[in-house]
Amino acid sequence: MAQIFAGRHSRPAKYDESRDRLAPLVNQVAERARDAGALRPDATGTDLIFLQIAFSAVAAVAQDAPPIEGREDAEQLSRRYLWITLDGLRADGRKSELPIQSLTTAQTHALLQPTRKEQD
Repeated sequence: MAQIFAGRHSRPAKYDESRDRLAPLVNQVAERARDAGALRPDATGTDLIFLQIAFSAVAAVAQDAPPIEGREDAEQLSRRYLWITLDGLRADGRKSELPIQSLTTAQTHALLQPTRKEQD
């Protein structure tokens, strides 16, 4: 979905078709969640689309990075940010226990270092 809405890896006609089909569905999901009192009243379908793009980017960075010393769960980092985001989207303000610990500053720097492929 993130690739569709970000226009990645798609021909223009295919992008338009997917966008036109999926965007109303995402808007309906947001509207139903707001109506049920589960989603904060100012959150929209477009917010959900951009959040999906953000999670996809975090997952791609974590997946493509070399292993981080002392962290076997770095591939799952996007789950942490998903839970933080879901807590922020909730209308009731409830907070969840986060599924993994945050990275240290050194681990974050290691994760974000360019790979050899990017340097070439």
